[in-house]
Amino acid sequence: MSTFEKLYCLFAVSFAFGIGTLFALVPESRSAGLLFPLSLCGLLVNVGLMFLVLKDIFTRNQLAKTDKYIWTCILLVCWPAILFYLSLHGFHKKGTQ
Repeated sequence: MSTFEKLYCLFAVSFAFGIGTLFALVPESRSAGLLFPLSLCGLLVNVGLMFLVLKDIFTRNQLAKTDKYIWTCILLVCWPAILFYLSLHGFHKKGTQ
């Protein structure tokens, strides 16, 4: 991943946790006037995150083909697995592990 992609991943994960914390701790944020725009922003940010992570999975040469499919399935089923993928593979150079 490039530096921009890494920064975007950190931003997206931080945004997801921030928006979740906001909705959990501030009951006024759950009104429709604020809920819909923030949720839409969260959706757009996380679509970009998924694109970058899936692109990284399929352009990484040291992962076997079956490992690529397994990581893809895990990430699509369970979003927090992105944290594990980024720490294990995503933030490392493609030639090293």
